Amino acid sequence: MVIARSGGEGADLPTSISDEDTFVEGGAYGSTGVRYTAYADDVDPDKSYLELSNREEAMLERVCEEFDNVIVVINSANAMELGFLEEYDSITAAVWIAGPGQTGFESLGKVLNGEVNPSGKLVDTYVYDLTSSPAYNYVGSFIYDDSEELVAIDTASSAYVSFNNYVEGIYVGYKFYETAAEEGLIDYDATVQFPSATA
Repeated sequence: MVIARSGGEGADLPTSISDEDTFVEGGAYGSTGVRYTAYADDVDPDKSYLELSNREEAMLERVCEEFDNVIVVINSANAMELGFLEEYDSITAAVWIAGPGQTGFESLGKVLNGEVNPSGKLVDTYVYDLTSSPAYNYVGSFIYDDSEELVAIDTASSAYVSFNNYVEGIYVGYKFYETAAEEGLIDYDATVQFPSATA
């Protein structure tokens, strides 16, 4: 079973799954924005874009009922909430393939059939609850609205310059979780599902 998430430059990920269409044609950077879902039964403001949607949960439930050996492929450049991997005895393996590019899926086939041992390590820390990270408070697309030079860079398409406030300093990812655990702020094992390779 493949779980995929898009995310990259030009549009921050949503903090909830909505049917809001943020797609904008044209603009200074070309077409930008994200269409998060076109399915009404996936819309769930209590869920983040980086956890399973309602339809994915139903599909996973069905697949795990029908098969004893389920491999989950995570095709996402962003760390997702993967607690569901521990909820099903049928899930026997998980493979992360962020940005497989032009030939990545050919390599994935070799990994899945046992021809190649991926033996990779994670570059991100995967936690059970992404909202547990202080950096979560600064997720969003914040628009400059106090400077005439930055308000509208392309008035025809209403494309605006956005920014993020990064206030965490070095305390992001494993640096936050390891420090917070050492200081007694969190229970590391209950918070972190998969540590990064640098941890």
